[in-house]
Amino acid sequence: MYQSQKTSDVESVFQKLGMQDSLSSLPFKIGAADVTAKASGNPNTLKFESNVNALDANMMVAGNASNILENPVFKDLSFGVKHPNLEKLLSTVNPSGATTGTGLSKPVNISARVGFEENIYTFHDIEGALGSMTLGGDIKADLSQSVPLISGTIDTGVFPVDSFMGTSSTASSSDVRWSREAIDFSWMKQ
Repeated sequence: MYQSQKTSDVESVFQKLGMQDSLSSLPFKIGAADVTAKASGNPNTLKFESNVNALDANMMVAGNASNILENPVFKDLSFGVKHPNLEKLLSTVNPSGATTGTGLSKPVNISARVGFEENIYTFHDIEGALGSMTLGGDIKADLSQSVPLISGTIDTGVFPVDSFMGTSSTASSSDVRWSREAIDFSWMKQ
């Protein structure tokens, strides 16, 4: 099965289908979207891939699903996100947020394989780029315990802190020092 849909106004399409409540929690308007989906197999073992172009971004999800008519189980999932300007994307999906910085106003291209079972989420083969910074690694989030455990390894390559924080390069000539106060990490125990 192959399906392709294109609209200039996602919200009006959902309203005409009587599904406007499914978008009501979003703090932003999606607007135009171009969606393609491919699926092969049967309801017990289905292989799928979908691509969504919206908000100037391209998002891809692919994998395998089983038992989709009763209790869907997803395996071998992979996803990818591409956008020419991460700062613009973040300000679109979180209009009240104050995420700025010259490092964020660059392209993003990230992909990974995803696995999940009983409140345990794994992200394997994370790779991509955020501007000039490269990303790679694996993360596991175990939310089945009373205190969630997140572990893994992320390699960021060169991490240009000054450009991500929007600081000026002229500050390097002044006498700027780190605070001697201890950083409070007690929130991580929650």
